[in-house]
Parts: sequence; structure tokens; C-alpha cells
Amino acid sequence: MIETSTLTEQHLLSESSIPAQELQRWHQAPEIEPGVRFVKFQFCNTLEVTYDFPNFLADVSDRVGRWKQGRYTVKEAAQVLSEAYPGQVDANSFRRQAEKAIQRGKLIMRKNGVPLDLDDLPTGPLATQIVEERDVNEWLSNEGSPYRLAYPYQDNEANETPHKQEKFVPKLTLQRDSILQWLTSNGYNPNALPARMRGKSGPKAEVKAAMLKNASMFTEKSFEKAWESLRSDGSVLGAD
Repeated sequence: MIETSTLTEQHLLSESSIPAQELQRWHQAPEIEPGVRFVKFQFCNTLEVTYDFPNFLADVSDRVGRWKQGRYTVKEAAQVLSEAYPGQVDANSFRRQAEKAIQRGKLIMRKNGVPLDLDDLPTGPLATQIVEERDVNEWLSNEGSPYRLAYPYQDNEANETPHKQEKFVPKLTLQRDSILQWLTSNGYNPNALPARMRGKSGPKAEVKAAMLKNASMFTEKSFEKAWESLRSDGSVLGAD
């Protein structure tokens, strides 16, 4: 018998293209419960995140799409450079240098494409702020550095070039699959949901509470839209 979560992954991958190096993070991650894995990322420091597959795919697609547009957080840019020049660029050292360069006006930060004045820079740590590839490379050139920031996955596909538009999975598709995967992983048959027992939450209320914990994926309104979409095409049957 084929696991529903496997079908979900195959379905989503058939509609999306993310670099094999990114997808490998999922396959190498330990599974902590059916359909849920503990995925590790390295952007100057180690970050481990619990994901189901739709949420993993959504986050990676968003980040890779941003990189293709030439937009990185400072720590992402540091990590990409360190991996492009192994043994030559230390990610944490580069991050610190980039933050100092921003504070001194040597590395530009932009808002809506317009360079920010020093007085308008964000307060606090700058590691998670966005910088543009062109500005990082201009700063590196002005400093006499031989290193250049570039989208790291040009050779992932034979015809792929930097800044090519990524093929994204529609958010509604990700939301639908996330709901179905949660129902299946928690012992429900989406095609035969049980009636709500008096005094207890029904399956819709349970999955809604679980989905709304991911504020980047769901709002009350978007959950209801995804739920009605599942019911209207027969993917979810039974009592609410």
C-alpha cells in the first residue's frame, strides 16, 4: 500500500521545480512522525525546522525564487559565498563584515529599489535583512575582493539561468495538500470524516487549529477557502 504522504510529495513535485540540492535536505532529514521531518538548514548557523512536505516546499520555493531575483538576507549571502568559495570565505566572518559595511554606508540596502540613508537603516541585527546581489558585488568590487555573489543553482537544469522565474506551486494547492496530509497523519480518512460528537471538536476544527499555527501559510479566511475547495471537488467528504 502506497503511503498518502508519498502521493502528496509526488503530486507536489510534479507541479514544482526546486533545485535538487534543496530537495536533498528533505530526503536526508529524519522523520519524527508520519509525513513530518526535522529539516536542517545552514545559513551562518544551524537552523532546524519541523516541516510537513507542503510547508517545506513553500518555504524553499519562496527563498529560491527570491534568490533568483538577486535578493538575499545578509546571512544567506554569506553562506552562498562560503559554499561558492570553500576554504576562502568564512560565512560568519563575511556576515560580520557585511553588517559593518551596511552601517558605514559602503554596502547599500534598499527599500522598494531606493537606497536607504544611514539614518533610515533598520535597528538591531542586520543578518536577516535583505541585500541585493548587485549591491553586494559592487561593494566587493570596491573593496578589491575577487569574490562575487551569484545564484548558486545555475547548472541544476540544462536550460536554467540566473533570475529565471521559478515554477511555483499555487498556494491553494499547498494548503489543500497540507490539510489532507494532516487528516491522514492523524488517523482520519478524508473521504469519510466522522460526524462531530457532542461536546468535542470535529475533524475540521482540529485540522483548522493545527493549520492556523502556521501563520505564513494560513489565515482563517484562506483555511475556509481551501476547505471549501476540498469539499467541492470531493477530496473531503463527511460531516464538518
